[in-house]
Amino acid sequence: MIRTLIKHGVSFKIAFKSLDYHANLAAAEAGIGLTAVPESMIPSSVIRAKEYYLPALPTIKALLCVRNGLDSKRRAPMVEQLSDLFFESGQKMSGTN
Repeated sequence: MIRTLIKHGVSFKIAFKSLDYHANLAAAEAGIGLTAVPESMIPSSVIRAKEYYLPALPTIKALLCVRNGLDSKRRAPMVEQLSDLFFESGQKMSGTN
């Protein structure tokens, strides 16, 4: 998010920084600032910022890795559930069958 703001010449100040998702979310809920989260994970406690001066964030790449050799019957439901949580619906991951 910072790189995108700099690239578009948007001035900003870092008011809070954490590697913890929940800490960043709590800061946004308290009105301390903005945080970037996947659109599918925006909780009802915050709103999606749509101000004209905020640039669109770039698409991020995500990868779900599974250890080779796991029993596919046990693995498939878990991989399916994780895929549903973290990836857009309809996006098929290779190697899940």
